Amino acid sequence: MPLPAPPSRPAAADDPATRHALLESILAASPDHIFVIDRAGRCLYASQAGAQALGHAPEALVGKTASDLGLPPSFVQKLAQEQAVVFATGETVRGEARVLQEGGGLRHFEHTIAPLRDPSGTVTAVVTTARDVTDTRRAQDTLRRSEEDLELAVSAARLGTFFCEWPLDKIYWNETCKAHFFLPPEADIDISLFYSRLHPDDRAPTQAAIERAVSEHIPYDVEYRTMAPDGRMRWINAIGRGYYDAQGQPTRFDGITIDITARKLAEAERDQARREAEMRALELAGVYEREHRIAEALQRSLLLLPPPEALAGLEVETVYQPAWDEAEVGGDYYDIFALENGRLALVVGDVSGKGLEAASRTAEIKFTLRAYLREYPHAVYASAQLTQSVGDLLLVATDGLTEARRGHTFLGGDGLADLARRALGAGTLSQIGQAVLDGAQAFAGGRLHDDACLLLARRLP
Repeated sequence: MPLPAPPSRPAAADDPATRHALLESILAASPDHIFVIDRAGRCLYASQAGAQALGHAPEALVGKTASDLGLPPSFVQKLAQEQAVVFATGETVRGEARVLQEGGGLRHFEHTIAPLRDPSGTVTAVVTTARDVTDTRRAQDTLRRSEEDLELAVSAARLGTFFCEWPLDKIYWNETCKAHFFLPPEADIDISLFYSRLHPDDRAPTQAAIERAVSEHIPYDVEYRTMAPDGRMRWINAIGRGYYDAQGQPTRFDGITIDITARKLAEAERDQARREAEMRALELAGVYEREHRIAEALQRSLLLLPPPEALAGLEVETVYQPAWDEAEVGGDYYDIFALENGRLALVVGDVSGKGLEAASRTAEIKFTLRAYLREYPHAVYASAQLTQSVGDLLLVATDGLTEARRGHTFLGGDGLADLARRALGAGTLSQIGQAVLDGAQAFAGGRLHDDACLLLARRLP
């Protein structure tokens, strides 16, 4: 379809007909939808791509309005309003539109409406150029959703992320990664700060691992310790890789960080328990006659209380009574240790058996429980919640007390509670605990038939 004849203008050095033909060829080859519309809304020109999008030949559109072509009324109204602005102001208008096509397909368009002036400068028509950006928008939406899904997964997994251009200088970390290095969210990171936050013994091995991963095109997977200025420490597992250009030269070094401090603590405590168990086994193999002394020393180490300053406002006392004096070492034990967020674990346990075997099993259980609760601090099998006010006394006991019996009658939980209430006026926690123990022995006729362990905790002001 030929273009409308250009307005007359002063003679130019080149041939107007040639210029006109060249412009028409350019417009015919353009994938954009181009239309020239007069003040009455009639089409004066349609490019090949624009006419094809409407299902007509370019010549068939001349003299037709948007309404004549059956376009959606809402789209026709929006287009007319924007064209009116251009006719009134002479300014170019840019906008977006969504068009519902036959078959229900929704297409997205970006368009520009520009004025077409006659020699006097009067706007006589407008040139509308529209571009179908549906596929671009879909790709952008897909990318945005993928990024949101990735961000959600990273956040849920508590992963740190790092992005670095090569050679290494400025580093981009998410907030989780900064927290792994004891840094605030607004901190600016560079490679020098990164190395300064590593434990001194881990700096050289980490640097060597990065350089080897990039130079040899292999994965980066290291464990190192990060240090806070106040001495706090975390264990971090960093996993990443290098990225390269077409010539194989490194361009980026990206990856993730994972806080593995709980795992490292659990491994250390399991290793400690294993070493202690091996040591006990070696001694037992050739020195059976020392069993009682070894077990007694081991149990004493299992029945140590932490210092008062570590007890978070609690006064704690314990009482332990084996069932038979000649077999002093039993399987009852207690433990007190710190968890995250200022919480304390108060533990009373009962392992069946006597002697070194029971003490060994008790040590394994004690340290395994410590490792488990530090790695999974919120795991519970059954729970009850209570509030301990200042001065309130918490008493935890093994079944050596509740199963104290007189004939066929057991002391039970109610009997133990009654003994505790009567013992409250005995004085110190140690005296209260001894009074409860004495009461249970008296109930049982002067002798308990199982080891007994009591843990008492009172809230301090």
